Amino acid sequence: MLTTKEKHYIFGNMSEDNINNIFKKCDNILSVKQGDRYDKYDFIIITKKSIFVIELKSRLLQKKKYEYTFFQGDKLDDIQKLRNKLKAEYKDLKFFFICLIGFTTNECQGINEITFGENNNIINMPEIEYYYIIYKKLQFKNYTKTLSYWRNKPQLTINIPITDINPLEELITKINNNYI
Repeated sequence: MLTTKEKHYIFGNMSEDNINNIFKKCDNILSVKQGDRYDKYDFIIITKKSIFVIELKSRLLQKKKYEYTFFQGDKLDDIQKLRNKLKAEYKDLKFFFICLIGFTTNECQGINEITFGENNNIINMPEIEYYYIIYKKLQFKNYTKTLSYWRNKPQLTINIPITDINPLEELITKINNNYI
């Protein structure tokens, strides 16, 4: 029997695999590098024009359930360090940090609603829709911030209004058409 933590780990891996497969189908992407589990990023994507560092957050709830979704503020410091390193290597490319958020299309009561098989694979789970927001310093600076606790450690949480996130298909179109 899987623990709740193990179920969330498997769900997170499945969501990352979904995104990896979506980006690998894009015409103008030169490389997709998936980060290690619990790394400072989930993906680094390189196109002819840009570098995208992507952090994926998968939620077992519908987008419409709350007015805000949240993002760990301490990740922004890590991303800034990574940006400096990547910009030194890829001088001519624009840098984008993207927070990618997955929501269920139907009401979901949490991880225990997902069915896991004998090999710990997911047999039945809700469909996930993905949305994105490109990090813009001034925009994020104006978002409400709260202090929350993760594993008994305080962390800054940035509350992103649901109205500010866009369907992933829009980002894919921009990449495929060389807009960014």
